[in-house]
Amino acid sequence: MDLIGKVIGSRYRVIEKLGSGRMSSVYRTNDLQDNSSIALKVIKIPSSLQRSDALIRFHAEIKALIKKLNRILRAWADYHRHIVALKSFQPC
Repeated sequence: MDLIGKVIGSRYRVIEKLGSGRMSSVYRTNDLQDNSSIALKVIKIPSSLQRSDALIRFHAEIKALIKKLNRILRAWADYHRHIVALKSFQPC
């Protein structure tokens, strides 16, 4: 499937294919909302795995990934809040 030039999710215009494997492909895209360059991973689900139990496992993996990303983002935000607090602290 060639996605070059297509818009995914009404937001990401696919610029080029960066690489692919057995289950997914990664594309360089342009975010149409803020004009930034974003890597987009497109996961291929073979027709043999499109049974409901496979989709349930797939969704469980996505939820676990989101949970992990949320923890990473919270830690990053806490770290940067701490740095800002240190920079703005003026001893008497």
